Amino acid sequence: MSIRRPFFSPPFFGTFLAIAILLASCGSSTNYDHTGLCADWEEFSIGDYLFQNNVWGKGSISDYEQCLFEASGGGFPAGWHWIWPQPGGGVKAYPEVIFGHKPWNASSTTLDLPVQLSEDPEITAAYDITQDASGSYNLAFDIWLTSTNPPTGNTITREIMIWLDRNIIVAAGTFQETVTIDSKSYDFYRADFADWTYLAFVKTAPEFSGNTRIDLFFDYLVGEGHITAAEYCASIEFGNEVISGSGQTELTSYSVTIN
Repeated sequence: MSIRRPFFSPPFFGTFLAIAILLASCGSSTNYDHTGLCADWEEFSIGDYLFQNNVWGKGSISDYEQCLFEASGGGFPAGWHWIWPQPGGGVKAYPEVIFGHKPWNASSTTLDLPVQLSEDPEITAAYDITQDASGSYNLAFDIWLTSTNPPTGNTITREIMIWLDRNIIVAAGTFQETVTIDSKSYDFYRADFADWTYLAFVKTAPEFSGNTRIDLFFDYLVGEGHITAAEYCASIEFGNEVISGSGQTELTSYSVTIN
């Protein structure tokens, strides 16, 4: 796959070069390989985790760079960096790591997903993250529920997001209430889109290291009537929704366990 080399008009070029040098030098001293991982939708796997250079909202924008990286010998630490100079508009991209069966993909990365919520799975995501970013973005789980197994884009019922950090960007929909889940506080939003229901939990204090009990969010949503136990958790994805700015997210470690 060829590497996309973005074009920058003269007003952007000097800024881009300075930011690129800064991003290349930030984080740990690990010798990352940034070559060959900057093409739109490029992917690589670490075990059951599929990293994807997701640029779903870029439209006709061309003056950007977004790249995946992993340790030079493969494996963690791994992550992505981005430069989206054009402000405003909606979400341009979601560089991410996928665990499970993303509804638009052909297969699952793991035998553990999809799982029906009625099976009452215990799902824990554990992470240790270093993030250096500016502009409008979040750091969030994106979880797809479907009415079928295997899932498809046409059988999506809910999109559940859990935001661990945000800057400028705000969740879609209407604020419902502030909730406490697993002793952590979140502002809860709901939007009813044409194709599915969007449910977002925005953490009131940023978190970059620890764990999130995803099944406890399912318990809350079932109890409040926002979802049903008949639905399937198809995939658990994690990344940065980016509107504009620059940054780098490094996952020193990342895992999802289902019991």
